[in-house]
Amino acid sequence: MCQGLLATGGAAEVASTIRGYNVAAASDPRPATMVARRLRSKPRQEISICTKKQIVRLRDADVPWAVVLRQLPIAITKDTGRSIMRSAAKHLAVPNDAHTLARTNCRQGK
Repeated sequence: MCQGLLATGGAAEVASTIRGYNVAAASDPRPATMVARRLRSKPRQEISICTKKQIVRLRDADVPWAVVLRQLPIAITKDTGRSIMRSAAKHLAVPNDAHTLARTNCRQGK
């Protein structure tokens, strides 16, 4: 049965309907995982602990999001700021030494 599907191209059509493959790309010599991978629209941005602490402090002082986002050294979205605020206690618990503030997450560099 598998040989029959491969001979008729049925596997490519089934894969296209199940996983959203491009049928033309399914005949590509690269593995299916390479063909099916979707690229992010833009690369992930590293936000330092210092910037995260700044966001938390400004929002705790009831500063509006429009002002907070303008005051930051890098451009971030409001959704990213909200996700930072969800873990505000974790960011405030990180010590204020130079090595820590250069990190981009709390687990790195321990």
